Amino acid sequence: ALIVEAGIFFINKGGSTPLANPSVEETQPLPTEEPPSSEPPTEPPSQGTGELPQPQDGRINDTQSGISYKAPEGWKVPGYNDVNGTDPAQQSWTSGVQASSQENYEGDNDWIGNVYAGPLAELVPYAGADGLEDTAKALFMQFSTQFYEPQHTTKIVQNKAMQIGDHKAWLLQFQLDFTAVAEKNGYKWKKENAAIVLMDRGSGQRPTLLYLSVPDNLGTDVADQVLGSLKPA
Repeated sequence: ALIVEAGIFFINKGGSTPLANPSVEETQPLPTEEPPSSEPPTEPPSQGTGELPQPQDGRINDTQSGISYKAPEGWKVPGYNDVNGTDPAQQSWTSGVQASSQENYEGDNDWIGNVYAGPLAELVPYAGADGLEDTAKALFMQFSTQFYEPQHTTKIVQNKAMQIGDHKAWLLQFQLDFTAVAEKNGYKWKKENAAIVLMDRGSGQRPTLLYLSVPDNLGTDVADQVLGSLKPA
C-alpha cells in the first residue's frame, strides 16, 4: 500500500491519483502576487542519506535542518527512502515521524499523520528572512490545492511571525475539513490540523521547512504540542 509518496515537491497524502481542488475558506488574506524571486542560490548542500534520527528523550533533534521538536507519543520514524526520492531538486526530509490514521481507507492506501522537516528545496524561491511570509503562503497554496485527497475545505487558523530561539520564523497553520466525504465513506477522521513553519538560518543557508499534518483521530492537540516544542538544534 502506498503510504507516502515523495512527489515533485512534497507529499501526496492520499495516493497517486489526480487530486480534486478543495474550496478554501479564507480567514486571513492570501497573496495574489507571485512571491519575490530569490538571489542566485548558493551551491546546494549534499543530500543526506541513510536513516532519519530517532527520538531522544521524546524529541527529534534534526541537526541537518537545525530544528528540534517533540515526537508525539507512539509515532514512528519512517524509513529515509519512504519519504525521500532520488531527484536532488525535490524536497528532501532530514527528519520525521508519522502515525496511521486509517489503514486502507480507500481499499489500498493508508491515511497518515506526519511531522517532517528538512532544508527548503533549492527550487523554491526564497528572499531571506523578509520573505518568510511570502514563501510560506506560496507553499500553503500548493499544499492545500494539490496534496490532499479527498474533497475538503480549508481554513487558515494562524498566519504570523514567530521566533525559534534566535531565529526568525513564520507559522502558517490551517485546518482541513473532510466531514462531508468522511461521513459518506466511513472514514475514521473528519478534520485535520496542519501547519507550515519556515525558519530562517542566516545568509548562505536554506531555511528550514517543517510540515505537519494531524488527522483529528490521532489527537486534536498534537499539532499545537509539536508547534509549542520547536527549538533550534
